[in-house]
Amino acid sequence: MRNLLSQKDKKVIINEYKLRIIIIVLTAIFLTTLIAGTLLVPSYILSNFKFNIIKEHAEIIKKSVEKREQSGSGLILNDTQQKLNILSISEDNVLLSTAFRKILDKRPSGIKINELFYKKQQDNSGAIITSGVASKRDILLQFEKDLKKENIFSEVVLPISNLASDRNIEFSISIKGKF
Repeated sequence: MRNLLSQKDKKVIINEYKLRIIIIVLTAIFLTTLIAGTLLVPSYILSNFKFNIIKEHAEIIKKSVEKREQSGSGLILNDTQQKLNILSISEDNVLLSTAFRKILDKRPSGIKINELFYKKQQDNSGAIITSGVASKRDILLQFEKDLKKENIFSEVVLPISNLASDRNIEFSISIKGKF
């Protein structure tokens, strides 16, 4: 076949051909990108939704852990504070050993003390319950009077029922004070 086109026309046709191929390739790339982007939109929306849910759950768990830590440390601090309050001594409080020593020092020779109980009260005071055996009623009454004279004891109570017999009297005296 003979070539009926001139060189100039051939160049124009080749350039046109190359331009059309470039346009087709670019259109294909554009359409592929558009279709891929359209197909990824639902996945993106779903992923974003799941991310927000997970973020909310993480915040809830974080707050829960913080509350547990606070309540756990709060309980430990509360318990420690209570123990320190029991062990602490304010200036107006008397040492328990001093109160026991005063009771034992005031004990006359006819009285045998079997037990000393201590009970802490809510208002930073305490009660010592002293029980034992007194040989005579007079000795027991003198012991009660001697304890009442001590200024560290705010109240000394000897129940009347302890004075029912004359000899070998089993007694229980309640002594209150700031100890």
